[in-house]
Amino acid sequence: MDFELIKNERNILSGMSIELTTSQNENYGLIRKQWISFNSHLKSQPYNSQNNWVKYGITYKVDGKYLYMTAVPYNEHYVDFETIDIQGGLFARFQHI
Repeated sequence: MDFELIKNERNILSGMSIELTTSQNENYGLIRKQWISFNSHLKSQPYNSQNNWVKYGITYKVDGKYLYMTAVPYNEHYVDFETIDIQGGLFARFQHI
């Protein structure tokens, strides 16, 4: 899979998280279902004026648990989304169509 390394500034994102397992196969299924659920939820948001979304898939660790978040840039109008503050740094960017 092609990717590019980019330097990104701080980002505040809104989205939905799930806990990952230790199984790569299980995680593939969980993440796939997460994107389907997230995209459906995103379309139902009251503030849904964008046609071309910039979306993020983020893996992070909290209290020893690995989590995966599907997210878009922060918007205060999104209902039922959690918020995450991503500090700037070097990231891998993948394009998925």
